[in-house]
Amino acid sequence: MRKLLFFALIFILNACSEGIPPGHPGEVLVPKIYTSAFAEKRVEPNMARVTFAVLTRASQAEKARNENAIKVTAILEKLHNLKIQGEDIQTLDYNLREIISYDKGASKIDAYEVTNRLSIKVLDVKNLGKIVDQLVPLGANRVEQIEFDIAERNDVYKELLEEATTQARDKALHIAEAGGLGKVTVLEVREESSAQPPPFMALGMMRAEGAGAAASSPMSASAYVRAQVSLTAKAKN
Repeated sequence: MRKLLFFALIFILNACSEGIPPGHPGEVLVPKIYTSAFAEKRVEPNMARVTFAVLTRASQAEKARNENAIKVTAILEKLHNLKIQGEDIQTLDYNLREIISYDKGASKIDAYEVTNRLSIKVLDVKNLGKIVDQLVPLGANRVEQIEFDIAERNDVYKELLEEATTQARDKALHIAEAGGLGKVTVLEVREESSAQPPPFMALGMMRAEGAGAAASSPMSASAYVRAQVSLTAKAKN
C-alpha cells in the first residue's frame, strides 16, 4: 500500500512539472504573474467645491421654511455678485424634521428644523476664504466640506493610468526574467482607482461662530491625482 502511494505521488509531481495539473489530462499549466502599481502627481488646485448647509429652526414648520428660503435667497444673490455661475451651484438636499422632547413618557414637538444643503464650485481658489466669510453671516451656518481639485483632472488621470500600467508590466517582466520564465504576455489590466478626487478638508459641523474664523485663514493647498492598476500576465516558456 505504501509503495502504491509512493508511485502515485511521483506521478502527480511529474504531471505538475510537465505543466499538466492533476485531474486535467493534456491541459497545460501556464505560469501566471500578478502585479500592481500606482502613479501619483501633486498639482496646484485651480478650483474648489464647498458644501454647506443653511439651517433654520422655528416653533412652526411654515415659519422655519420661510426663514430658510429668505436666507438661501440672500446667499444665492451674494454668489451671483461674486461671479459664481448658476451651473456651479447645486442644491444637494432639503429636509424638514420635527424636534421632539420627552417628559414622563409623553412626547411633544418643540420646534421644526429645516436644512437646505448646497454645493458651489469656486474657480477663484485664492479668495476662497473671503467667499466663505461672506456667506456665513447670510445663513450658511454649517460648512461641511471643502474639496480642492483641478479642472484638468481627467487628462492628468489618463496619463497616470498609462504610467501605472507601464510600471506594472515592467514588474511582470522583471519577475519573469528573475524566475527564468522568459518573456510575458499581458492577459488583463484592471483599473483599481477612480478619477474622482478625495475630499481635501472635512470641516464637519462647523457652526457660524467658528466658520468665519476658519475661513479667514489662508486656504492654500495641494491636490493629488492618483491612478492604480493591477495586471495579470502569463509567461512564454
